[in-house]
Formats: sequence, structure tokens, C-alpha cells
Amino acid sequence: MLRWIETFNLELLERIVLRSKALQAFMLKTHERAFRAVLPKIGRPARVKIVGGGMFPRTALILQKLLPDAQLTIVDASSGNLETAKRFLNGRVEYVNVLYQPAQHEDADLVVIPLAFRGDRRGIYAGSTTVTMLVHDWLWSTQADGARISLLLLKRLNLVWP
Repeated sequence: MLRWIETFNLELLERIVLRSKALQAFMLKTHERAFRAVLPKIGRPARVKIVGGGMFPRTALILQKLLPDAQLTIVDASSGNLETAKRFLNGRVEYVNVLYQPAQHEDADLVVIPLAFRGDRRGIYAGSTTVTMLVHDWLWSTQADGARISLLLLKRLNLVWP
């Protein structure tokens, strides 16, 4: 129940970001800094899946800039969120309207998991993944590799190796 409330509140905050260019700029700046710190450890993945990145697609916007040759796929259970994402992104992004399942990432070099992820986060960290993952998490969920996104957001980006 607590995780559902947390997810609901995160989605509410995302909707606020959609209405503010200043908040969008802040989110892009802080997240890009973290991606720039972590991506050199990974290399240049050719195929990236972004889970739940449809509402305000900051991860896709940043990765289009930092990995211009990568094929980006957004996997989101909400068709409305995917339609919103299309307003921000160019045509090179693939959109998949399904609830993400771990078996769906077998054709990816990198999977990006959102803070509002509703799946088995502990399983990701326990090494049950077969692909490199970047996991948005709370600031106190520190992994060996990763970078702080923002103290204000209490958020970090963790790198999880297969």
C-alpha cells in the first residue's frame, strides 16, 4: 500500500512538471549531469529501453542528446503518457504500450528504470538482471556505481551490472 501511495505522488509531481518550463529545465539539467557521470562507465549502448518514460520523457530527451546513434524504446503501460511523450521527442523513438516485464529487455543493451517503477526493484539490485540497468532511486539507496541526480529531489541514478 505504501509503495502505491509513493507511486501516485510521484505521478502527481510529474504532471506538475509538465506544466512548467522552468521545472522541465531543472529536471533535464539535474538528470543530464547524472547520466553524463554514469554513461562513460557503460560505453555506448546501441539499444536502450526506457521503462515508464512516457509522461515527461526527460530520460529519452537526454539520451537522444548523449547517445545520438542509439535506438531508444519507451515502454509504458499508459497510452496517454506515450502520446504526451511524442510531443517532446523526435520520430526516432519507438513507443511500446505494455506493462514492462523483465523478459522484455533481452534485446536491449541498457534498460533505464524509473523511480516510480512498480516491479521488483530488489530483484534488480540482487543481480537477477541479464542486462546493464540504470535505476532511478532515492538518494539513500546507494550502489557502488552511480551518481546523485539532485539533493533537492532526494534522487540518484544507480548503475546495475548483469
